[in-house]
Amino acid sequence: MIKIITTGLIASLLSAAVMSTDIRTNSTTDSTTNNMQPTLVEAWRIEKSLLRPESVIYDVDRSVLYVSNINGKPTGKEGNGYISRISTDGEIVK
Repeated sequence: MIKIITTGLIASLLSAAVMSTDIRTNSTTDSTTNNMQPTLVEAWRIEKSLLRPESVIYDVDRSVLYVSNINGKPTGKEGNGYISRISTDGEIVK
């Protein structure tokens, strides 16, 4: 099974994608309505920079994230884009 997710906030997305089986959220209670409000907790951060990351796909079978990088102007067609493969612990895999 493959899940496709698109976002501009790559750090938040990567944290959320790895939580497919292990929910890493804290909950706070709104005292006026007693509704649980989930909050996202950063699981890890990629230290090497990705060049304008645009979309991520999480491969459940391989437990890896594929990140498309524009590497140029978002509307341009320079042909500089590339795909990064990232492990679920935040390491870039070549």
